Amino acid sequence: MTSTVAIVVRTKDRPKFLARALKDISEQTFQDFQVCIVNDGGDRERAEQVLALSPLASRAQIIHTEGLGMEAASNVGIRATDSTYICIHDDDDLWDPRFLEVSVQALDASDAYLSSVRVVQRFERETPDGFELERTEILHGDIHQFGLHYLTRTNRAVPIGVMYRRSLHELIGYYDESLPVVGDWEFNIRAAQVAEILVINEPLAYWCIRPQASGATANSISRPDEHRFYDSRVRDEALRAYIAQLAPPTGSPAGKDGTRPHLAALAPLLTQAHYANELDGGIAHSHQLSRDILERLDRLNERLDALEHQLNSGASRLEVLEERTGHDSVRLARLEHNLSWRGKLQRLFRRL
Repeated sequence: MTSTVAIVVRTKDRPKFLARALKDISEQTFQDFQVCIVNDGGDRERAEQVLALSPLASRAQIIHTEGLGMEAASNVGIRATDSTYICIHDDDDLWDPRFLEVSVQALDASDAYLSSVRVVQRFERETPDGFELERTEILHGDIHQFGLHYLTRTNRAVPIGVMYRRSLHELIGYYDESLPVVGDWEFNIRAAQVAEILVINEPLAYWCIRPQASGATANSISRPDEHRFYDSRVRDEALRAYIAQLAPPTGSPAGKDGTRPHLAALAPLLTQAHYANELDGGIAHSHQLSRDILERLDRLNERLDALEHQLNSGASRLEVLEERTGHDSVRLARLEHNLSWRGKLQRLFRRL
């Protein structure tokens, strides 16, 4: 049976997250959906138990795979469902109850292939009793378009905020299964090449991040080196394809000005890289100035602390001196009083 939305839930050995995700999906105001859980290499019996105890036990299917990777898991779930629209819901993320309703209405009313709501970064930590929220922050709150020129820098549309038409796969293919990370970014770039991404300016999705977590409960972003490696690989493949389109076949003569064809093809990219290097140098210089200023402020604070200590010591000595002066004043008053009576007695005796 064809549903309006197919929701693919990717999971592996995170039963507490999976239970929360299925409950989250069940609470959507829009209910014309089907759910496909892809348990990618996790404990099968435990995943089945979580589904059986969830509100979606009677309307979700579960597929067990042998550690294919996130993008392959997405493709398995997509091919196992039938729908107009598709959403990828990782087991540790969350939706506002209106996410499906608002996203379906927006895509129904437009020609867009892919939409993204505003995503809220939800920083949390797992506790024995559940999950403790630490803070929230809008992801890319200053960006009002998620177009191709923005996506070339970094991914602006994370999976939990995205809904797209199934027909998009006919235009750009499926997720790249060779990418263990950044596959959603690469897919979004290909999607943005054929149509503009529709931005729904409502914070209706929660990307749950646990910076201190490790092991099964950690996010993929906790592996920055892996992200950088595959980010670079995607860019290199795009550059090679770009050069192949612009450069003459191997063995062709150089241009009239002697410029080699492959360098000519790279000219705009080399220029852009030069400006990026200049910008990086300026930023590094600014950071150094900031560090110098902070060091000077630290030294100034140390001198102010020393001066404050000296002033406090002087004030204490002044208090002691004032106390002593007070005692001396009392003694002097008594002496003056005694001397006054002594003078009176001396004058009296003289008269006698």
